[in-house]
Amino acid sequence: MGSVAAMTRPYRAAMEGKLGEVKIFYQKYPERLQAPLTVNGDTAIHIAVFIKDMKLLKSLLQILKSQSEESPPFPILGDKEEEESLFEVKNLHGQTALHLAAANGNLEALNLLLCKDEKLLNIRNDRGETPLFVAASYGKTEAVKYLYRRIKEDKKPHVERKDKTSILHVAILGEYFETAVELLNSVNWDDVSPDAVDANGTTGFQLLANMPSAFKSGYRMGKFKTLLYYCLPNVDYAENYDKGKLQVTSGRNEVDLESGSGREDHEPSNEQTENRPSVFPTIQMVWNDKKKHNKALELAKILAKADLSWKHGNTGGAPSHRTDEWNEIYDIFSKDPGDEEEKQEKNLEKIHTTFKDEKVNVEKEDETPPTTFRSRFLYETPFIAAGRNGILEIVKAVLDVYPQAIEHVNKQNENIFHVVAKYRSAKILDYLLSSSNVPVSRQRNKLNTENGDSILHGAAYLSASSSRDRPGEALLCSILTMV
Repeated sequence: MGSVAAMTRPYRAAMEGKLGEVKIFYQKYPERLQAPLTVNGDTAIHIAVFIKDMKLLKSLLQILKSQSEESPPFPILGDKEEEESLFEVKNLHGQTALHLAAANGNLEALNLLLCKDEKLLNIRNDRGETPLFVAASYGKTEAVKYLYRRIKEDKKPHVERKDKTSILHVAILGEYFETAVELLNSVNWDDVSPDAVDANGTTGFQLLANMPSAFKSGYRMGKFKTLLYYCLPNVDYAENYDKGKLQVTSGRNEVDLESGSGREDHEPSNEQTENRPSVFPTIQMVWNDKKKHNKALELAKILAKADLSWKHGNTGGAPSHRTDEWNEIYDIFSKDPGDEEEKQEKNLEKIHTTFKDEKVNVEKEDETPPTTFRSRFLYETPFIAAGRNGILEIVKAVLDVYPQAIEHVNKQNENIFHVVAKYRSAKILDYLLSSSNVPVSRQRNKLNTENGDSILHGAAYLSASSSRDRPGEALLCSILTMV
């Protein structure tokens, strides 16, 4: 395969941008194309895909093709004797060149690689992710559509990795809502189910209902940003997110499969903003947020139609018979996120922190074990979770489709009115009182919880959030009209 000293020459040439020298080297030593150039085990083909040099990639693939025709594929040891082609070489993290192309959203590279070896579609990395799954986790919507069309056989192995995280969950956790919408609109629901649960028993809708910053109602803005927000157009998210004239990228957000970084929202690059007034990045940031909010709302409406958790009880998406088992999983998951991608890790940490912090607020008349406090919110429905987090958009989306969900109660016998009062969601309460879908008179008979608390009691309790400690006159006036 070549010594370390021998591989220094092509590595240095690649890093200095002397790609012609790289090509000449491998034309002279084609057998070294499989030799790693980096400490992470990346070959020259991995690097060509990563830097998006299609001329170099075509040349290297042609050299590799000639070599593969001269020497037969070699077998992989295992239960079944399979043959691995020279195009299927992995780095130390189990990534093939196709995984990197999927992470970059490079359609030309995807096509070039698959024309050489269609079996690359089914190869998993060390996380158990196929290239399709990787594309979704990086928010590369066009790559997701392309790869999904190329898969001819069973697609089930491509929509779930080995830790049972689904392709929909990973798109939502990364806040790639356009990708999530595309998965639900274009992909067969037999493959990607909107009500599928992960290893924690959590649905994608539950995750979304615990992400208030993904919606306009949870987006705090000053006067200037508010003005910008309403002046900017509602452009189709797909036209600007991954492609086209208005695409915004960042040098520090370049894809890095080894470290797991890069699965973040695109931000203006230094080159784009270096010579611009400081207001331009602000405009782009607000515009990106507005487009994200629009896609999050579209996703919420799709998931609301498929969600019937409000009908089947108060357990949300989590299986009620797995309380002890789930708490054990929760302990491991929350303490050791492993190699989860940075953005997904942060979002899960926020959700789990919210779940655990609620025990500060629970009344002391019930001496319930801490494990119950810890898992309490993981058993609530998206409808109740949205009320708790002040996400007006989800509450409206659910009631627009299923107005009878207004009568749903959680384990504490709290309905949506109790929850929004307790968590100071005045906008949601105003909507509930003014909506024709909400039979307020019928709810008056259901205003007491299992502890005997009325909605007014809930508003009087202190909240865990310092910004919500006082109920406010508007909220109290709205509540008093009901009681």
